[in-house]
Amino acid sequence: MLAIYITSIVPSQVPGGLSEADAPFDCTLYSKHVHHLDLLGTAAASPLKLYFMNRLKFERDDIAIHSAKLLFNTDPPPPGRSQDRRFLPLVICKLTCDPEAFPDLQHEAEIFALQLAKLQGNDVPRCFGYFSGRCTGDGQQPEIGMLLLESVGPQLQRPLGVLPTDFCVKVLTALKRIHQEGVEMHTFSGDDVFVKNADTDNASPCIYNFQAAFSHHRCELNFPIEKGHFRPTRLGAGCDELFWACDTAELWLPTPRIFKVFLRGNADAVDSADALVKLYYFNLKDGNKQYRELDEKVRSEAERAWEALKWWRIQREERDAQPLELQDPPKEYW
Repeated sequence: MLAIYITSIVPSQVPGGLSEADAPFDCTLYSKHVHHLDLLGTAAASPLKLYFMNRLKFERDDIAIHSAKLLFNTDPPPPGRSQDRRFLPLVICKLTCDPEAFPDLQHEAEIFALQLAKLQGNDVPRCFGYFSGRCTGDGQQPEIGMLLLESVGPQLQRPLGVLPTDFCVKVLTALKRIHQEGVEMHTFSGDDVFVKNADTDNASPCIYNFQAAFSHHRCELNFPIEKGHFRPTRLGAGCDELFWACDTAELWLPTPRIFKVFLRGNADAVDSADALVKLYYFNLKDGNKQYRELDEKVRSEAERAWEALKWWRIQREERDAQPLELQDPPKEYW
């Protein structure tokens, strides 16, 4: 059984049951569901100490998520480890003292072990397991539950709709692969994305936070995840979560319905409202209808569609010209 020792825990680090009057606490957590111990090497047979680094952005008040360091809790270090290699790779830990939140973290550990097993290390992080233990001290101290995950890089803290198109497509494609394994997140947002190789040209997303996920999802996605596809109807999309994720990422062309059928494969060639009008009437059954006979409704819709399409292209060009930034400038979006 793997043990992890945490010292000087304060209530702000682990929500749900610690008392301000009695804190700080120490706690030893023991493995309940453990996976990938081989990734920790000799740590599997050694006591470990965990040090909190930064609390990360998370949507729930009853669970805290931290970046942390694991250290061999031995002196001298275990065989094969020099003094300067006592630290293991960074981890992400999700902690709570709220008994009602324990099942959520246990559920997440089970999803990692079963449905997401073959995606670990790529589209999702590797999961080291679920741990629990009771704080030391006088009286009846609360129990702590912790899910321990691989840390792949920094957390994305910007909306998908302001990121470069290529990275958005990578995020949504990873989410699609998760769906294909039968997992729907229910609460997906940009905060669930962490970035591997963030300071390189090969940045890639890794998706976290499956505590509320549905593990028997049958995804019937009916549209491609790509830039410039027309917005499908919600009912025709085949998957509500991927529909709203793509909508949030603003990948779809903002074109009124009357032009959609005629623009398939032709959208890049449209350079004016006149081009939209001509394309519309050229594709009518009455192909001989003259340009001078155009009615005002089509003309008005074409002008509105062109302005929306032009503005979408400008925004897309600006987004795609920017490097991938993980955090917003102060007060720009939030």
